[in-house]
Amino acid sequence: MYKVWIARILYYLFFAIVFFIAFIIFIEIMNVDLLKSSFGNFFINLFKKIQF
Repeated sequence: MYKVWIARILYYLFFAIVFFIAFIIFIEIMNVDLLKSSFGNFFINLFKKIQF
């Protein structure tokens, strides 16, 4: 039964990450300078540490 819960958590976590990335792209398209703020610098440094 625990495998079902793990699969469910991973399923919703995946869609949460996809929604978050889509939200960031939408904000950038609407030309809000999010990535030029300290919040954006935090995410840029985070992605550099993860090294996609």
